[in-house]
Amino acid sequence: ALMACQRAGRHSLVVAIHTLYSLELQPDAWASGAAVRALSQLGQHGRAFALYESLEPSQRGAHAVSAALNAATRARRWDLAAAWYDDAKRQGVTVDAHMLDAALRACAAHGVQKRWRRALRLVREAPEAADARCFTSAIRACAADGRWREALGLLRRLELSNVSAPSAHAYSAAISALRPSAKWRTAVALLGRMRSSGLALDAHCVGAALEVCAAA
Repeated sequence: ALMACQRAGRHSLVVAIHTLYSLELQPDAWASGAAVRALSQLGQHGRAFALYESLEPSQRGAHAVSAALNAATRARRWDLAAAWYDDAKRQGVTVDAHMLDAALRACAAHGVQKRWRRALRLVREAPEAADARCFTSAIRACAADGRWREALGLLRRLELSNVSAPSAHAYSAAISALRPSAKWRTAVALLGRMRSSGLALDAHCVGAALEVCAAA
């Protein structure tokens, strides 16, 4: 119902969410997450935050937490994203790939200090939830701080894991991490590893490698 209202327009969605909670209904974790996500996508970040914080513990499943973290990242409230993730873990919420990736993308956002340290810790603490997308987000967080060794370490772990093969996005992020140190030979080598894995060299990866070469 919430999705149908979202397609119908902003006003009808807000009315539907207000009615749902004013009737003191108890939507489950999935419906709560859908409401938080919909409000955030409409730019109603304050309402999304208030709605999430009003949820009962039983309504704060991984889906709802993921929606709240994404909302906080959109609003550039990375402090809220970190606090909500840590609180959800303390409350016993089982971390899944969506929730972990939302937390990692908040780390990779501009303005977060020492984001690479938190990204590595998040992956280390929830290894069973970390999929290829999560590794890519963690690599981006390391790249944003110029931590190329850590970025390459994550990429290598993904290459050797049984999760799934790295995507072009993962290679592009790892190559970008090399720019501050101008490790152009390593960038070229990564392009070779990418081709050996069966991936086509796309514009983002080649462009990132050229930027590293230009910085040398």
